[in-house]
Amino acid sequence: TGGGQGLGLSTATYMAKHGAKVAIFDLDEANAVSEAANLPGQGHIGLRCDVTNASERTIAIQSVIDTFGTIDILVNNAGIQFHSNAEDMPEDKWLQVVNVNLNSVMFMSRDVAHTMIKNKKGSIINIGSIASFQAMPGRTAYSATKTAVLGLSRNLAVDWGRHNIRVNTICPGYHDTPLLRTYVENGK
Repeated sequence: TGGGQGLGLSTATYMAKHGAKVAIFDLDEANAVSEAANLPGQGHIGLRCDVTNASERTIAIQSVIDTFGTIDILVNNAGIQFHSNAEDMPEDKWLQVVNVNLNSVMFMSRDVAHTMIKNKKGSIINIGSIASFQAMPGRTAYSATKTAVLGLSRNLAVDWGRHNIRVNTICPGYHDTPLLRTYVENGK
């Protein structure tokens, strides 16, 4: 998810280089299709998927199953930030960050787990952040959601381990991505 640029695209590229058939999910369908076509190897697909929308998740997941026959690995990479002092946090922005950064991880994992449970195997990789472990000024919603991803991952690993499904969280630091460059340019 969120595979059309930045860390998500780097992950998709790495996986394709190592023989995976990759489906890039992104809000920007044209970019997802274009980036999938540029991945090493052949047979990759790019799909529009708003990970916060149940019907779009269902359609995109079914498209992957129809194309590849199964899903072995899910990388929950989609994420957003909204910088604000906690006392000034607009409720709609808080809820948007929670929906993208946490709720979508739960529901993408749940939706894909049905296939993995049936197959008795799978790997779910959730993208946390260094903000999962340390506070950063003005990043209350981001830090809260990325910390919650750690707890969610631990519980899903316990719940689905009996089905031979691994659930892990990677907590990267800063990477030179378009999102980071925008924040640096804006002094965030």
